[in-house]
Amino acid sequence: MEFTDKEEEYFVNEGYVCDKSELGMVYYKDSIVEVTGPIEINYMEYPWMSYFEVQGLKLCRSGKRE
Repeated sequence: MEFTDKEEEYFVNEGYVCDKSELGMVYYKDSIVEVTGPIEINYMEYPWMSYFEVQGLKLCRSGKRE
């Protein structure tokens, strides 16, 4: 996961699905992930590290949906 300055049109043209979260838009390929509930993204920051925590998306086991 990362922040981007690209427009939604770019991701749609690349085959991504766009969904909205509290932090902004989420772009993902529905061929490799499954939506399991509302998409939630939390940015966690600690003195020793920072990371994104994502809920509501599950990576398909084989990397592709069946």
